[in-house]
Amino acid sequence: MKKTLVLTVLFFTVSIFAQAEKITGDWLLTSVVMNGEAKDVYNTFSFAKDGNMVTMGIPLGTWKYDSKANAINAASKFGKGFSGKMEIAKLSDSGLILKKDNVVYNFQRLDKKSIEKENGDSKLSGVWQYDNEGLHTFLKFELPDTFASVTTGDGSVETINGTWIYMPENSNLIISAISTPFRGKNKIKEISADKVVIVTKDGEVAATKVKESADVDSLTFTEDDLPEEGDVSKLPWQDFGLMIEKLSPVKYLKYRSGKLLPKVNCFEYSGIIKNIKVDSEKPSVVFSNSKIIGTDTSQYSQKVKGNLQNSYNLFFPMDEYYRFRIAGHEKVKVPAGEFQCTVVEAADGEDKYKLWMIDDLPGVYAKIVNVSDSPFGKSEYSVQELEEIKK
Repeated sequence: MKKTLVLTVLFFTVSIFAQAEKITGDWLLTSVVMNGEAKDVYNTFSFAKDGNMVTMGIPLGTWKYDSKANAINAASKFGKGFSGKMEIAKLSDSGLILKKDNVVYNFQRLDKKSIEKENGDSKLSGVWQYDNEGLHTFLKFELPDTFASVTTGDGSVETINGTWIYMPENSNLIISAISTPFRGKNKIKEISADKVVIVTKDGEVAATKVKESADVDSLTFTEDDLPEEGDVSKLPWQDFGLMIEKLSPVKYLKYRSGKLLPKVNCFEYSGIIKNIKVDSEKPSVVFSNSKIIGTDTSQYSQKVKGNLQNSYNLFFPMDEYYRFRIAGHEKVKVPAGEFQCTVVEAADGEDKYKLWMIDDLPGVYAKIVNVSDSPFGKSEYSVQELEEIKK
């Protein structure tokens, strides 16, 4: 009798442990049914061994298996939805259904190894870009399952993080994130090496593959590393008369301006036009700087040299720098061609610069790199490259 009782207790304990083990792990909350009305969710969800609940990487609360009620006792600070006793209506190797009051939660088991393989075979990994109403959105699918969306174009940067799952049997793409047009279930309509078409709940999105940046000029110096007054005698643009001569036939300069988006490790590019007006009689040089926005240009600044303005500024049309050093001399290749340059490192407060000054074309930079450090430890990296000299 005693032996039978021990075996019964042991069997009961093992059963409880097995049931709890079956719940433990990673799930996909596919839908929530409330009062008979189903709503798709597609949030990643984890019932951890240590008793914590996590959704989309965010701690949700705690859980414990209740063997007597065949339920989960959950506690969450985020509201009543996942707090209290949740009846286990169904539990299998592939699915879990929880009921609480008039709400039903449907879960699908996630297999990390399977997700890693199917995501890897999907051809989605990398960065993709699409534009909509003046906004630029970059989607990064990183293996095994990390997702990021970065949207820019209105003066701000919105970054959304999450996870992604590709299901090859029906070409479904699941995005689990707090807020994005791609949140939930999408379908891959078309994919190639350089293009993907994703069908979302709001329509089709066609995105192109973007090359991630490997070549970034690290500006490791600080303002204190530079002399308080750089040696201006070593700068190449000493002769203002030569600048007048060289720039007289130039109508404008066109630059490709790129801002590095660290989260997706690629550049968001826009265009800059520098219209040039030379008056050899005064003499003076005027640079009118405009941003290219779609098919329009919008002037944002004007720089003048002549009539005592910028008379001693040998960095014109940039601002004058007092703390700088000559970093070397080199040929640099940019979209407009290859140019022999004097390379200068300069600093102005929190801003650091690396400048490629074309030796035989005063006033024209082949390339400009700027790193702006904020007091909060964040850095912004931008680059301008000469695309065209229009005469």
